[in-house]
Amino acid sequence: GDIVQVTGPRRSGRTAFALYTILLHLLLHPDARGAWFDSSGSFDPHRCLAILRDVLVPRLLKLGGTFAPEGVTEEPAPEELAIAVLDRLAVSRVNKSGQVLDVLANEVGKADEDSNRLDMVVIDSLDNLLGGEALQQGSAEGPSLFSLS
Repeated sequence: GDIVQVTGPRRSGRTAFALYTILLHLLLHPDARGAWFDSSGSFDPHRCLAILRDVLVPRLLKLGGTFAPEGVTEEPAPEELAIAVLDRLAVSRVNKSGQVLDVLANEVGKADEDSNRLDMVVIDSLDNLLGGEALQQGSAEGPSLFSLS
């Protein structure tokens, strides 16, 4: 139930940090789902696939981790693993805060139907949803908001 706000100037890596965090979480927790609210139109699924396939999976394997199911010695292909992770990430383009609540209600409802629980939510960027209000109230430029359970 923790909420984390990541702030900083433009091009400081806020979105990349949030992206790596949610992708790593989903990679390490195959029973989890995540939601990404894209208020800027910058979400790129190809970038996510590359991060998983070319960075996260190889690093974890190099550290001695395994993604093979119990009793299986062969590791799944990084591309297949990456696609399986992305299948558990719901991405929604939003431009109003009310849309976030509607999508969240729908995603929570899916958790009741599935065995996968909604574990992490990222709003990128909160400032776009608030119409610049966060900046005017003294928050750092363009915050991303995490919710962790």
